[in-house]
Amino acid sequence: MAEEAKLRLIDPVRDAAAIAEMWNESDSEWPGTWNSGVPTSARDIRDWVEKEEYTAVFVWGEGEKIGGYCSLVYDKDDSEALYLELLNVSPRFQGRSIGRRLLVRSVEMAIEDKKYHLDLDTWSGNVKAMAPYKRTGFFWDAGGWPIMRNYMPAILEMPCTRYFFDRHDWYVSLQRRIDQRPDDDTWEGLRVFTYRFAAGGTPSSGGAARAGADEAGPADRSPTSDEAGPAADREELTVRVDREARHVTAVETAELSARATVDDIEPVRGGQTVLRWKLENRKDVPATIALTAKETGDLSIDYHCRKTLGPGETISLEAPVSVSAKAKSVDVKKTAPRVRTSIRWDDLPIDLATGIRPRVEMSFSIDPGEITLAPGAPRPVRVTLQSQLDDDVEAQVRVSVSDGLSVDRSARSIAVPARGYGGFETVLEADRPGVFELTLSGRLEREGGPVDLADAKHAVFALALGGMLYHQDGAVRFENEIFRATLEAEGGQLKISDRATGRYLGTEGGRPIPPKWPSEYSESDFRLKAEGDGHGVVLTATYAPRKAPGLVFSRIIRLNAGPVITVEHTLENTGFDPRVSRLYQFVTNGGADQAALTLPLREGILKARCSDRPAPDDHDFKTGDSYAESWGAFEMLHGTMGVLWADGLDEVEWNGNEFQSVSAETTCAPQSRVTFGALRLHVGDGGWQGVRRLWRRVRGESASEGEPAPRILDEFEASTDPPLAVVSGDETDLRFRIAQWKSRKASGTVSFVMPDGWRCDPPWVSFSEIDWRQPFEGSVRLATSRPPGVYTGRMLLDSGERGAEVELPLVRLTDGSAVVIDEVESGGHRVYTIRNQRLEIDVAPSFLGSVSAIRDAGGECNHLASAFPEPEAFGWSYPWYGGLQPEIVLDRLSWTESLEDERFVAEPVSYRAGGLEWTGLRQRAALTKEASRGLTLELDTLILGGGPVIKLVWRLLNETDAHRRMRGGWHLFLKPDGELDDTVLFSADSERKRRPWYVDQDGGHWAAAANPRTGRTFVLVSPGNGVRMDSWGADGGHLKLMRSHEVAARGVSEETAYLVMAGSREEARRYAVLKDL
Repeated sequence: MAEEAKLRLIDPVRDAAAIAEMWNESDSEWPGTWNSGVPTSARDIRDWVEKEEYTAVFVWGEGEKIGGYCSLVYDKDDSEALYLELLNVSPRFQGRSIGRRLLVRSVEMAIEDKKYHLDLDTWSGNVKAMAPYKRTGFFWDAGGWPIMRNYMPAILEMPCTRYFFDRHDWYVSLQRRIDQRPDDDTWEGLRVFTYRFAAGGTPSSGGAARAGADEAGPADRSPTSDEAGPAADREELTVRVDREARHVTAVETAELSARATVDDIEPVRGGQTVLRWKLENRKDVPATIALTAKETGDLSIDYHCRKTLGPGETISLEAPVSVSAKAKSVDVKKTAPRVRTSIRWDDLPIDLATGIRPRVEMSFSIDPGEITLAPGAPRPVRVTLQSQLDDDVEAQVRVSVSDGLSVDRSARSIAVPARGYGGFETVLEADRPGVFELTLSGRLEREGGPVDLADAKHAVFALALGGMLYHQDGAVRFENEIFRATLEAEGGQLKISDRATGRYLGTEGGRPIPPKWPSEYSESDFRLKAEGDGHGVVLTATYAPRKAPGLVFSRIIRLNAGPVITVEHTLENTGFDPRVSRLYQFVTNGGADQAALTLPLREGILKARCSDRPAPDDHDFKTGDSYAESWGAFEMLHGTMGVLWADGLDEVEWNGNEFQSVSAETTCAPQSRVTFGALRLHVGDGGWQGVRRLWRRVRGESASEGEPAPRILDEFEASTDPPLAVVSGDETDLRFRIAQWKSRKASGTVSFVMPDGWRCDPPWVSFSEIDWRQPFEGSVRLATSRPPGVYTGRMLLDSGERGAEVELPLVRLTDGSAVVIDEVESGGHRVYTIRNQRLEIDVAPSFLGSVSAIRDAGGECNHLASAFPEPEAFGWSYPWYGGLQPEIVLDRLSWTESLEDERFVAEPVSYRAGGLEWTGLRQRAALTKEASRGLTLELDTLILGGGPVIKLVWRLLNETDAHRRMRGGWHLFLKPDGELDDTVLFSADSERKRRPWYVDQDGGHWAAAANPRTGRTFVLVSPGNGVRMDSWGADGGHLKLMRSHEVAARGVSEETAYLVMAGSREEARRYAVLKDL
């Protein structure tokens, strides 16, 4: 197959699989790899091509294989440039000059598109590519990230150079020094890229030697007939490009030399510099020239000249260039203002340009850049002056403020060194809330006269507590107590930062697609409007795209004094043809290195650091049904950026840097408008929990008290099913699951480390190729000879990429021995005693349905504080029953009166739950009070053979056709080892010793009461939250579990808790795992 046939335009359908294979083969060629461990698929390639807009995509194909890839787009920052977006050659195809051919074809494409130059970005350590880049005409533009610029398209199209390139190949004749450094050359005071071409003969002087190796570079070839011959046949061409003007500024051919230079490429505004031309006629006949100079930007020049140059004659011309006194500084990333020189050399046009980047003589800046005051509170503000002058100066500075804002000093004299900085601190204070104006003015003496500096105006916000303010001056600035948001014209994007610290939280934006990139919407200025609506502020950003006449795209952003931002989008079609599009939206975070991502998946809440692809990001995950709820959150130390997305989206993606969504395809009919679903942001404190609360409120969902927290997923984790490894006899099977919540696959082993007296068979298991779609599931057999209790093992994960250690609670709750229930009369009450080999538990149905005693088996000491058999006064309360005392809360009735006079009936019960046979007593009372009538309360007190765990069940049955709500639970009055004087209450993160005052404090899932003398400790564990530490001052420390119950008509609401009497505080803590039983 001929070489030309191998270099062709892409066929997205036919080539997708082969291009994906090329990227996978090239994975390790890119810093940090191209795929990050997730192979590129044919679908990925088709998505890229579908959503992005390319000028052209070329591939190098051989049969069914693709060896090289090159994509070109228009440069959004420079209308004169074509941008080489992506270039790659598979390792299997390297060494065959494919990269060079793709680069040369890109130069040709720039010429076909009538672009002046070709640009690309690379990385400074890209040693392999630098030589091909430089040999095909690219120069490394000095400063910052390596930007490579290639002016061969302009040089090849210059009429005065065509004679040379008509006879010589430009790639072969280009003379370059090849090194791994920026091309930071100067010539005649200009920063330039110098192109030298030579062909034939012997160099007249030591020409530039090529260095390094290319895939098939000229230095590796023998001279051709184009490169060898006598010196008289040698042809040379030199072209210099001004880096500031991004344009040719000098050319030297065999027949002429024309150059345009300037004395000072960075003159101070309000002054002048001199532009100089040097023209040489190298022919042996006269030449007629006509030269015209015209300015751009804030420059001023008007120069015309006609001359006749004799054979071999050289002339020099000059003209002043004035710089406007109001000239603004130009970003160094942008093309500098230029003086365009048009020369007519006989019949030959020559177009030159020289860049002049004006300097502002002195500029003001303030710190903080955006000032927010509290009304009535003074705040210092730092003012900095930066001088671009070559001499030390004394600047007179005035600070002016609008009514309502005061400043400590309004006039100052500040010494500013040459090309240096000066500054001062001033104090501002506002007497009321509002938006005020601060103006900095300055004057200095220069060249015998005064020079007034440009005023610097700043909006000063005085924000009332809980208030909000906004101000429009180009961009729109909004602030409330939580965040600062700035709506910018470019792209209509909303940038958000934490108001207190000023630290960046993220950016929100949206636009119609395709194309997703590059996009006219993101590169253009929107028309902005801000207005109050009685509830807050409505910001509107509107843009009418040039490429789609008749369309009007609007972003409507609603803000108020709270943490919620609502964003809506409309698309209006005023034309005659229907328009089909999708809405693309994004929300970035404050930086992947400092953010964590939280997502509500169906399996649980995924939390991961953003620095390494924190969530699955393949096509199946983006378009699938993996989310349990439609929200996500980026959490940073300085705040949270939460996103609530609308239903019906075609794609939802979360990566380490941003949230992205794509709507379903929408058709906007002529003379109509479509509105896309609202996106909401939750900004500020509260973490992911605050974001989730907002989502539930928007959905009309309410959180119930004591609701179990969702399961938290690690990005690489091991879990067991059930969550607790419970051995009901001497041995049991344990199912486990290894999951990696990424698109990247993992392989490795999981090892089981057992405590003394426990065995695991097998002790380790291997797994391979797991990802979010395909976890590994297995089982092991656990066996133990230890008595009932809670023990701790470990699961050790090693995937090669990462390791993890997971605590494995091992629970043996019974030894299989019997549970006995006795019934006796005591103190005028029928008392039921539940016995196993560890405990004796007395239940007294007629004593308010309470558990009146817990004793060690065969012991006499009651570990509960109980008034049995008659109620007593206790602390502030009478009557008080004590023990494990149930309660329901009824209006206008005391905490005991709600259940007094209710008749509890008891019966033995036994049932299996989680593979365990629980046995004990059920008390049942049909409630008769007016507010509780129609409800039945059941209380189960259950134990296992030989175990120390008491299972408590509080169950409310609704016998009516009405929805009912009631608060209820238990008070647990505890006296471990018969003592309550010095009981210590503690939970996972708190501890309370005995004090004379009353304290009721939340403990979360569990709390405990310990006898500090003996160590005996009660621990109460609940699957939900709501366990409380209840300090009764001098009357001891006790526990409580109360929550609100909503019971549907004919429905049931149930609360389960586990009470354990442990031998020590350490043992009691281990039983906290019972929340997962």
